[in-house]
Amino acid sequence: MKKSSQVAVVITALLAVLLLVALSTSVSLPAATRFLASFDLRWPFQERFECLSLSYTTEIISLDPLLIYIHGFLSPQEIAGILAAGEDRFEPSTVYRNGELIQNPYRTSSSAGLPDDDPAVSCILGRARKFLGTTLDPVADEMGIPQLVRYTQGQHYDLHRDWLRVPQQAFDGSARVFNRPASFFAILQDNCTDGETWFPFVEPVRPRDRGELWRRHEEGGLAFKPVAGNALFWVNLFANNTGDDRTVHAGLPVTGGLKTALNIWPRKYWDSIDPE
Repeated sequence: MKKSSQVAVVITALLAVLLLVALSTSVSLPAATRFLASFDLRWPFQERFECLSLSYTTEIISLDPLLIYIHGFLSPQEIAGILAAGEDRFEPSTVYRNGELIQNPYRTSSSAGLPDDDPAVSCILGRARKFLGTTLDPVADEMGIPQLVRYTQGQHYDLHRDWLRVPQQAFDGSARVFNRPASFFAILQDNCTDGETWFPFVEPVRPRDRGELWRRHEEGGLAFKPVAGNALFWVNLFANNTGDDRTVHAGLPVTGGLKTALNIWPRKYWDSIDPE
């Protein structure tokens, strides 16, 4: 849409608001809301998000467990769109305990669930699903709820696993349960000091550091530096759908600045608690 056309749309919408106020005694609020929602009321000079193909590259870090470093998984435009979708949704992060979400001092970041119908979010979920290839059933399985996570000075997430020790009940009321077969962790903002993601049981295929991307941690394994646009992908479950404890990882403390990242946890479903 041209800028002049966008200005005209905004003016028309404002006139419509005045008309609805004048007729407020005879027009219901839901009807008025639906009417206004039919207009594109974005600021006239704001560009519309467009989902474009992206030529990212991959590097296998570990074969067992499988961990892949993805260079250029997100574009600057996609990062801006995802941040805009979640900026007003941040709340203190929680963890699962006995089927409930609770706050815990070993996870001190803030998190924001993202709407999967947002254009930028939908674009990235589509890319992640394509990356997964044939590992998900296109009908039964799903990509789950993507989550932003933000760390400021002193915040961290101690060693944890993304997969669930007890598969979780489906939210559709059925008898199905799900677990997280794999994880994507993509960096959106890296204006921080420290804040690495540490995998203590992951050893590189080639035994060397990549100073600008990762290093050997003094307690073993690898620590990955936050680099905006790049991502990590790893497999959480064995072939029999039981969890791999070697995928335990931590968000090391941010000692200054701000780090924002995107979690994507695909969901694989079964008809009972026993995944085999």
